[in-house]
Amino acid sequence: MDELTEQILAEKENVDIALQNLEIAMARTEKTVIELAAIATFLHK
Repeated sequence: MDELTEQILAEKENVDIALQNLEIAMARTEKTVIELAAIATFLHK
C-alpha cells in the first residue's frame, strides 16, 4: 500500500472515531457548555 493510501485510511479512521464520539455526546440529555462547544466545533468543520 502506498503512503497516500495509508494516510487516507488513517484519516478515514479518525473521521469514524470523531463521528462515534459525536453520536455519544448528542445522545446525552443534558450537556455541559464544554460539550456543546465541542459538538459545535465538530459540526462546523
